[in-house]
Amino acid sequence: MGQSLTALIVLRLLLGLGQGVYIPMLSAITSRWFPPNERSRANAIWVAGIILAVASAPLLTIPLIQAVG
Repeated sequence: MGQSLTALIVLRLLLGLGQGVYIPMLSAITSRWFPPNERSRANAIWVAGIILAVASAPLLTIPLIQAVG
């Protein structure tokens, strides 16, 4: 989608705006769904999931791109 530097900058800004809501939303959901004594474990699982997703995405995406094109 980004054919020029301006388009890439605009798309990156839109991505940042979309992702900026994630952490406050995560805190709100955790505070509503989990009792106070289990919130730290729930937050740790959320954060570990984010880190694992970022770490495993290239391992899954690159073979998929090579297979599909």
